[in-house]
Amino acid sequence: MAVHPDSRGQGLAKRMIAAAEKEARARNLARLFLSTRLVLVDNRRLFAACGFVETTREAHPGYARPTFVNMEKRLEKA
Repeated sequence: MAVHPDSRGQGLAKRMIAAAEKEARARNLARLFLSTRLVLVDNRRLFAACGFVETTREAHPGYARPTFVNMEKRLEKA
């Protein structure tokens, strides 16, 4: 997921996340999962503000240290 730099700050990312949650609920899914690079601190902050919690950190192939984080959000029944 990405928002063009010229369109940032308008709530588009939160609306995309809300749309994904709505679709997941319509499919009766209990959780959403995502991954983001550790260096993308603003993305991690956004996802946390939307209710995602960090579950694991992993490294891309060829890296000895973690480079990305997996996150999940448990969904309430609609």
